[in-house]
Amino acid sequence: MRARNAFQSFMISSSRLNIPVSFAHEGLHSGSCYGTVFPEPLLTACSWNDSLPLAIGAVLGAEARAYGVDNAWSPVVNMWTDDRFGRFQEGFSPDPTITSHMGRAIVRGMQGGASA
Repeated sequence: MRARNAFQSFMISSSRLNIPVSFAHEGLHSGSCYGTVFPEPLLTACSWNDSLPLAIGAVLGAEARAYGVDNAWSPVVNMWTDDRFGRFQEGFSPDPTITSHMGRAIVRGMQGGASA
């Protein structure tokens, strides 16, 4: 974390507009490099249990914060309509009900933990 803060200070002080750097991570099924790896969202949605992505989101969020990530590119809540789309496993489901419940649960978990 010390190296991250030093790098951030350097980038702000060397930028004409003092723009900070955003430390991002995909966050799709892991909160950080070397973090816990969970199943893809599509497999999580197969449980039909929105307490599962809530708990997963809590771990992803905690690991991301501990690693210094301030921007996780997760969850993917767009729904595919064509099975030829090659990244469908990043979403929860083509069904809007499942996607909305799972997406809401994982965001709540990432933002505030499993007790949120």
